[in-house]
Amino acid sequence: MSEPLVSVILPVYNGAEFLAESLETAVAQSYPHFEIVVLDDGSTDDSARIAKAFPRVRYFYQTNGGIADARNNAIALAHGELLAFLDHDDLWAHNKLELQVAYLRQHPDIALALAHERLFFTHGYTSEFWLNHKLMQNDHLGLVPGTWLLKKEVFYQVGPLNPRFRISDDVEWFMRFLDKGFQYGVVEETLLFKRMHGENASFQIQAAVQEILMAFRASIQRRRENGVTRGGEVKIG
Repeated sequence: MSEPLVSVILPVYNGAEFLAESLETAVAQSYPHFEIVVLDDGSTDDSARIAKAFPRVRYFYQTNGGIADARNNAIALAHGELLAFLDHDDLWAHNKLELQVAYLRQHPDIALALAHERLFFTHGYTSEFWLNHKLMQNDHLGLVPGTWLLKKEVFYQVGPLNPRFRISDDVEWFMRFLDKGFQYGVVEETLLFKRMHGENASFQIQAAVQEILMAFRASIQRRRENGVTRGGEVKIG
């Protein structure tokens, strides 16, 4: 894994308002070996025109199937041996891929690298009552796909994202990742800037909680049936 190709997986659905800003942070990465796979999940706005205007973008369109389906199909089209995930409304630090590729090279037993994130509001939105205000005031470990750098072979060993989970597909996948005994590591830098606004899927809090509970119940059942010790973070250095 000297200079692996990274495939940036970017699903978008009617994301024209923020898409250009997100893509700017992707194409500006200091790590040179990457492609951007934009999977348009049935947008009816200007998302296609915006995506096609950027270098290194491979643009694909599908009828609307949800974010898990879009991510799965983008991964199937990806050429890279590493996968990174960027939502159409989030931003990356310019050295996000560089630091995480270096981390995986230094620690070949680690399957997935995480990083820290910073939340920010935009367009006058204010914090919802359920948000932990400490999270808004401090950078913290991010478990969302925007912080991930993942070996593609590991993704396929864990299996595709589950389209039944319309909001928390990433949580359900990460639980399966841990239940298979894979290890993750953390780059102790803030590399994701997660935009909070009224249309975020995570703002559908009741539905998200229900899906997360489903994912935890399924994880508990798998571990009981298989007697597998859960993987987790490896602290190195």
